[in-house]
Amino acid sequence: MERPLNLSGLIVRAAALALTPDVTPGRVRLTQRLGRWLPSVPLLNLPDRAFSRDLAEVEMMRQDPLIVHRRLPAGTAAEILGAIAQIQQNKETLRLPLLALHGTADRVTNPRGSEALVRRAASTEKCLRTFDGAYHDLWHDPAKVEAVPEIVRWLDSRTRAFTTAPGS
Repeated sequence: MERPLNLSGLIVRAAALALTPDVTPGRVRLTQRLGRWLPSVPLLNLPDRAFSRDLAEVEMMRQDPLIVHRRLPAGTAAEILGAIAQIQQNKETLRLPLLALHGTADRVTNPRGSEALVRRAASTEKCLRTFDGAYHDLWHDPAKVEAVPEIVRWLDSRTRAFTTAPGS
């Protein structure tokens, strides 16, 4: 939104575009202050279990050394809050074709953020696809059987003119 690129479309999946209901104005102010004064203080807890309903996937997350399993620093949480606020203020400037996907039971990012983005974006081609009961990580939640084909269809409908031969 700040520096538009030459893109043909945008897909957002469970994007952090609105605060979850448990984030009060007081928690926002505290996070912003801690982010400035004590940015390395552990603050934001994102439990693995909030990412998928599939317990096998959650266990794989727990074993993955590339996934952070401790509270994220206050500085990171404050930056996330700032980014959400900036996006909220500029949604109307988005003009790209847009596909937003979100699980309705996402406890990590608020599905209402995706709803508001699609509603307020200036895009003439925009679609919100929600997945009933799905958690945050649509690639590792049982909803992947619906989410992945949805993205493939969306991409296919926009790239068909660029293919050089049938079936390519």
